[in-house]
Amino acid sequence: MKLLITQGTTPFAQRIAKRFGDERRIRYYFVSSDPIPDVLIRSGSYKEIPAANEATFVHELLKLALDRQVTHLLPLGMDEVLLLTDAKQLFIEYDIQILVPDRAALAGLEVMENPPRQLELVLLEKGLRITQNGQREEPPIDEALSGVFCISDEDIPYLCLINSNS
Repeated sequence: MKLLITQGTTPFAQRIAKRFGDERRIRYYFVSSDPIPDVLIRSGSYKEIPAANEATFVHELLKLALDRQVTHLLPLGMDEVLLLTDAKQLFIEYDIQILVPDRAALAGLEVMENPPRQLELVLLEKGLRITQNGQREEPPIDEALSGVFCISDEDIPYLCLINSNS
């Protein structure tokens, strides 16, 4: 599994990689529209991309995903999630799964921005939990859900994203 994470320089993106990262099974790439230090760019795991409000955002993400042979894309900003929900089919044509909820499910989801460290994060693909070794666990929570979630004690899924103002 090769996973491309947007907002890659944020602590939340790094926490996700650490939480789900078995580097022997999952290869991480990070992108950001914020300036990235040269030392990170030289590592080969980081790349600057246009902001979500720029016309080339989806095209640049697709190009990068194809260049790096990425299998999954995880957007962490709400603007990115909205854009990529509409672009899902384009990426699927290239065998790249975008980890965002279906449009109908997204409208009814609660969003938690910058979830506290103590909350357990769950990475879902079509409702299946993705484990640290990249495997999928049954049973599905809800097939319409993909992305990073916190599940409440009442089994309510909260989509976890970064705060767009941070």
